[in-house]
Amino acid sequence: MVSDVQNDHESHVDSPVASAPLASNPLVSNQDKAEKIVRSHALWAAGMGLIPLPVVDVAGVAGIQYTMIGELAKVYDLPFSRERIRAVAASVLGGGIPAVMTTGGLGSIAKSVPFIGTLLGAAVMPALSAAATIALGRVFTQHFEAGGTLLDFEPEKMRAYFVQEFEKARADTSTLLSNAGDAMRGRKKDVVVAEPAAEVPAGTPVAPVM
Repeated sequence: MVSDVQNDHESHVDSPVASAPLASNPLVSNQDKAEKIVRSHALWAAGMGLIPLPVVDVAGVAGIQYTMIGELAKVYDLPFSRERIRAVAASVLGGGIPAVMTTGGLGSIAKSVPFIGTLLGAAVMPALSAAATIALGRVFTQHFEAGGTLLDFEPEKMRAYFVQEFEKARADTSTLLSNAGDAMRGRKKDVVVAEPAAEVPAGTPVAPVM
């Protein structure tokens, strides 16, 4: 166990989400900080699910989930190591909902079939990846809120809660992804495009530069 935490806070993986300002804000509860981290990483996981390469997408989603758990541990000021995170996360995912995770795996493998397989995988993987990430994040949030750490985390006892949160997240994922899409489209509309300069008619005298 000592080896699991010997690198504790030195163990750091760059997160695709800028969470440092959030984690240091004393006016926001740890649970609210954690939920924002979970939902942000769920969006990144959904995006990773769009990668057309089979297996690569699954590995990418797993990496995002490991990073998310590390960010959650930071919120609760808990020591962590990448190895311990990988072990407990894999145990929860591997034994929690094998049927659903198998569906996700098939969605990834389907991408190896030209065109149709890519479309099928792209339709399945983003939503499943986001839902699994949300469920996993909430499992660890509940455990940390109860005073637990990564060292005393028992995956077998959390699998039922993971299944429950996964089913809830599946219903919520479409709204999450839709809102994210609307936000991105809104940002594009807010970009001001400079109007082209008016053309100067030929023969118009130009004022001399003083």
